[in-house]
Order: sequence, then structure tokens, then C-alpha cells
Amino acid sequence: MNRFKFNPNFLFVFIFVFGILLSQIACEPEAKITFINQQDGEINIQATHVREDGTIDGFSPKGVVSARTEKTIYITFLGNKWVNRIKVVNSAGEIVFSHDYTMSDLEKIAWKITIQQ
Repeated sequence: MNRFKFNPNFLFVFIFVFGILLSQIACEPEAKITFINQQDGEINIQATHVREDGTIDGFSPKGVVSARTEKTIYITFLGNKWVNRIKVVNSAGEIVFSHDYTMSDLEKIAWKITIQQ
């Protein structure tokens, strides 16, 4: 005998909660950043969110830019006032760039980050 009884209210609550979660994800702004690699080797772009107290979780890989090329990479921000730390690692595993940005900071530099030799 089946003890499970379908409750239509459950479906309504599920759809409502799913809709709220989806709208929150859809509202996270993405920064379209062009990375200009002036180095002789490829670079790996990584990013993480910086909390108000300065702590971070691990970095997430965002893309690779070949030597002496440029590439546009999308990085999600958790709102316009949030800070992301962008880190660039060369092929030898050395950090060659690390900087914290808000969306406003990126706007001021025309959404372009140059990684110099």
C-alpha cells in the first residue's frame, strides 16, 4: 500500500522557492573583462569573492589567455558593491598579478586588465 499522498501545496511551494532561487542567480551581475597578456607564456585567470572581513574561499579558474594575446572572460559578482580578487598565475605557477576589484573599479579601467611582461 502506498503511504505517499501527493499534496498540491507542496508543488506550489517548490515552484515558488525554485523561482526565488532562480531570480537570485539571474541577478548576479557578470563582469565582461578583457585580459591583455603581454607575457611570453600563457596565463591562468582565477577569481574569488572577498568578504567584508577580507577573508576568501578558494580561487576558481576562469580561463587561460595565450601568450601575447587578449581574451574576454566573464566573472560573476555578487552585487555591485561586492569585491572580487582576480589572480593571474603564469605557466611556472607564479602569481604575476593579484588585485581586488568592485564593478565600479572595473568600469573605471574600461573593463580591461593588462598583464605586463
